[in-house]
Amino acid sequence: MKTVLFFTIAFLSVAYGKPGVASCIYGPRWQMLSSQEREAALAHPGTSIEKKECLHRYLDRIVESGADLSTAFSFTRDNATNDSLVDISALAKLASLDTTGNAGDWQALLELWEKRHGALTIHISRLQQDGNVLRADSLMKVGVLSGTIRAFDYLRWAQIKQVLGEYNTAAKLLCKASTGENRLGIIAQSQLLRMLEEADSVDAYSVLQAFERCALSGQIADTLVLRNWLADAYNRFGLHEETRRVLSTLESSANSSRDELFRIAQMHFSRKQYDEALQTALLAYNRLDSKRWQAACAALVYQCYHQKGQIDSAVVWLEKTGLSDLKQIKDAVVLYQMAGNFEKASS
Repeated sequence: MKTVLFFTIAFLSVAYGKPGVASCIYGPRWQMLSSQEREAALAHPGTSIEKKECLHRYLDRIVESGADLSTAFSFTRDNATNDSLVDISALAKLASLDTTGNAGDWQALLELWEKRHGALTIHISRLQQDGNVLRADSLMKVGVLSGTIRAFDYLRWAQIKQVLGEYNTAAKLLCKASTGENRLGIIAQSQLLRMLEEADSVDAYSVLQAFERCALSGQIADTLVLRNWLADAYNRFGLHEETRRVLSTLESSANSSRDELFRIAQMHFSRKQYDEALQTALLAYNRLDSKRWQAACAALVYQCYHQKGQIDSAVVWLEKTGLSDLKQIKDAVVLYQMAGNFEKASS
């Protein structure tokens, strides 16, 4: 049977001339082949492919037929140093097709290919500079399949995904970049914020959620620093409820959590965002253990209620401030009078 298949392929190659673009049996002539001839051509490409264009056609036919990719992979690996056959496009296409790649096999293929063509990262950088982000994206997958991708590479890949408009995926890649040294984590987080600020139309909530889920799944060890950064990021893009949610998950004894909540509440108040300031200040108050800071936070809560016209609530919180300030005492008199409590106003 093998002998028959070999002669079938040999006959097709001779009959159609030198394999290239027009004469490649995987091109237009494919429709003329019988099912047996197609099966033979897919299983034994060696005598039928001499040009890179034909290799691309062959890979397309593999996908169409649903055939095992292993033969195509072996052929590509065996010809990895052939300039006229396995170019960068063929490598990218093979990577895009392989969903269950073996890291060892891909390492062997990449090692052979780079000996002839140079480092893969250099080609990716050139493609990115030339605006060919789709091919650069496919080549990044080669790094994943071969296990050669490094933390810094994820920063570049996130830039590619940003250009492609795949913001959630970019966020996950930046999360992976953060798992390495702390310096890269800071760079990755800055890149994420810059991406959100530069995007014309992007769901900041969805992107930050993608980053948070990845980071809190064990990718980043220092969750205290991470949660504080997330709180600030959510707050920057007006996602105040998420800001409070993140900070409220921190241990109540965490100084950074209390300080951040109080700082954000003050910021909201200065912007006349009284509802947001109030909710955040209430969270901060419940975490403060110093009477002096509780009094300061109570004063902020009282001012929020006062600005919102909720006099009864303002009176309650004014009393929690300790009334140590002359202006507060004057405010208290006015509030008590407005609330109808003339006995306390006179005292």
